[in-house]
Amino acid sequence: LEKMTPGGVYNEGFSYHTDASHALYPYLLAELRSGGITIDQIDPLLNSWVALTMPNWRTPVFEDSLMTTVPADITAFAPLSPNGPQYTWLWDKAQPGTPYSRPYVPIIFFDPSVAAAEPSGTTQFLGDNYIVFRSDWSEDATYMLVLAQSAPRRLHLQPCQSSFQIYAERAYLAIDPGYGD
Repeated sequence: LEKMTPGGVYNEGFSYHTDASHALYPYLLAELRSGGITIDQIDPLLNSWVALTMPNWRTPVFEDSLMTTVPADITAFAPLSPNGPQYTWLWDKAQPGTPYSRPYVPIIFFDPSVAAAEPSGTTQFLGDNYIVFRSDWSEDATYMLVLAQSAPRRLHLQPCQSSFQIYAERAYLAIDPGYGD
């Protein structure tokens, strides 16, 4: 968890965020259930998936990242978090027809008792690094992500500090200067 920004995003970008999520979620779930950590410690990580997800239900392309899907594992935390209805909502929206790397996860962890609820608010501040603006939570929303880092990253020398992305009319209008899908 110390590799996460205060806003819950992995320090090296969303591809690493995805990798870390796939690797860490089973351990975080076990720690949470055993009392080794609290939901308050991991909700920022889970909430960042909701906040950063674009209207096309994919993750943004920034820093050292590729476009990816929401990990199925987020559903495992829905019954354990006060934000669980948002995690179920995101899962419901992001997954139809989308291949994912661990198809057994929703079979094992999905809890139908957690009713989906659309997130509230159209502006999210994730720590001091990411700001998301959106017109609404629909597939037709206009979405803007601002990478507002206060200090340059030296990890991969990504050229994206203070960059932004705009997605509207179901298409990218401006993208981060890094590489992506």
